Amino acid sequence: MLPLWALTVATFLHEFGHAAFVWLQGGVVHDLSFAPEQARLGHISYTLPEGGRDWLVSLGPFLFWLGCLLAASTAIFQFSKGQAETMTRGLYVWLFVVPLGDIVWHALPWMHGAENDVFNVLGPANIGTVLGVWTVIVSLLMLGFAVMRRGYGSRSLSPTAYTLLALVALAGVAISTSL
Repeated sequence: MLPLWALTVATFLHEFGHAAFVWLQGGVVHDLSFAPEQARLGHISYTLPEGGRDWLVSLGPFLFWLGCLLAASTAIFQFSKGQAETMTRGLYVWLFVVPLGDIVWHALPWMHGAENDVFNVLGPANIGTVLGVWTVIVSLLMLGFAVMRRGYGSRSLSPTAYTLLALVALAGVAISTSL
């Protein structure tokens, strides 16, 4: 489980991803909260101009996180091995693990009928969209393994250990999103 400060930072970044896509469309953000309340970690209220797209606002955090994932992956592969090992300590967690966790945090409830950000972008879950989302998650986990191996070098997890850790993390997210 993330410490409270890390969860607060991750929630702020998620909500900022929504706000960025409101602003990019010429909209106005009225309220942005990243403090937990009731059944949600944060929220945003906004007004879009005529022709604005709510689904883009819902997609905003996920595009932001995918950008972080790609930036971390690219950066780690651009550094020499020694530099990569030093940089990975911060990059891997904040630009890979946290973004992937947020994506999974929203995807799993959507797969079980929740009307959240993923619903606003993809609509109700069906076999095709669920398989597509799982393909993205598994692909990102595989990329994560390659990034982790490059960044941590001889201290990286074995394929078996990484797979088990990923399954435990997915189970943890699944349990916590169902509470």
